[in-house]
Amino acid sequence: MKVKEVTNAIEAVAPLYLQESWDNSGMQVGNADNEVTGVLLCTDVREDIVDEAIACGANLIISHHPLLFRGLKKIVGRSYQERIVATALKHDITIYCAHTNMDSAVGGVNFKMAEKLGLKNVRVLDPQHGTQRKVVVFVPVDAAAIVEKAMCDAGAGRLGNYDNCSYNMNGEGHYRALDGADPWAGAVGEIHCEPEVRVEVLVHKALCGSVVRAMLDAHPYEEPAFDIIALENGDKSGEWIFFYPSGKKESEGMFSQGQKTGVWKFYYPDETIKQHGAFSKGLYSGTWEFYNESGDVIKREEYEMGQRKGLSTEY
Repeated sequence: MKVKEVTNAIEAVAPLYLQESWDNSGMQVGNADNEVTGVLLCTDVREDIVDEAIACGANLIISHHPLLFRGLKKIVGRSYQERIVATALKHDITIYCAHTNMDSAVGGVNFKMAEKLGLKNVRVLDPQHGTQRKVVVFVPVDAAAIVEKAMCDAGAGRLGNYDNCSYNMNGEGHYRALDGADPWAGAVGEIHCEPEVRVEVLVHKALCGSVVRAMLDAHPYEEPAFDIIALENGDKSGEWIFFYPSGKKESEGMFSQGQKTGVWKFYYPDETIKQHGAFSKGLYSGTWEFYNESGDVIKREEYEMGQRKGLSTEY
């Protein structure tokens, strides 16, 4: 397993864009392509921690607090940070930290502290706002699905507990290729009309660059036309209630950073209870109970991170 596979797994739970502006979470020293020989976990990276990693053959140190908050102008061993960086590089040790991103993540440090305290209906007190962008691109019909997939694979199109979300609308693109151009369709000097699809996807601002690069790589045009639109939409947070078209409640519960969390209840169209249980990071967790329309429990199931454990208990 490579270092980047470990760090990608951490960032799937606690994306780096959740960190505070003053923080410096992520990889601080090392090479993401190194094969992992062992992992040492710590709160702070100290010189004795690096010595321990060397002694036990671990080439990846994962800390909570960053070793480096600011850049080093010299590495001459005058400070403990300089000495640690020099030793880590000498022994090919990677240092990675997950600080305020792990503090803010659903199921992260603060959520676990709240869980230990027995707190209910937990949510982020100061969630990020204005983090969403909409990428709009115009693609010839035959390439629309390819470009859309490339953007979604790069992290676009995620909305709450859904992924690969997009909006498509057919239209026509008009252009004239000038001297020096190599048009995908049409001829130089002639106005060309091409059936195109307008593809829209949502993306977090921190992933916007990666999504745009993926789009440009997959797009057949020399000069793709695209827009990046800043949105005021925040990720869903707090208590939410959803309704059937009749006005009756369909479900209710908590969102945190766009993901279902805590206890949720789902109802039949007459508002009798249908099922209830807990979510963690948007996935089924713990005990779920299912009811018939008379309100009787007909089944219980245990879940862990969205996976059912054992057999259902039916009544």
